[in-house]
Amino acid sequence: LQFQDHLPRCGSAIMGAKSKYVIVQLASVITGATRVWLRERAAEKTTRMLFDPALGRECLFEEVKRIKGKTDLSKHVKKMYGIEN
Repeated sequence: LQFQDHLPRCGSAIMGAKSKYVIVQLASVITGATRVWLRERAAEKTTRMLFDPALGRECLFEEVKRIKGKTDLSKHVKKMYGIEN
């Protein structure tokens, strides 16, 4: 037996590292229309001026919830946002 065999495993060694990015859902403050956005995990909640198809013009979209991390993204989405593996 080696010394390392007797050490308890920490959660990060078993689960793996957290992603640097998260996918969040943004909702229009006026109509409630939603969009998906990618941001860094450490960043503040996102608010953006985006085109709202229900209004036909730009309005404020605020982050309403997190969807998932970078590891769950498909290759197509990673390429679209320029994210490395």
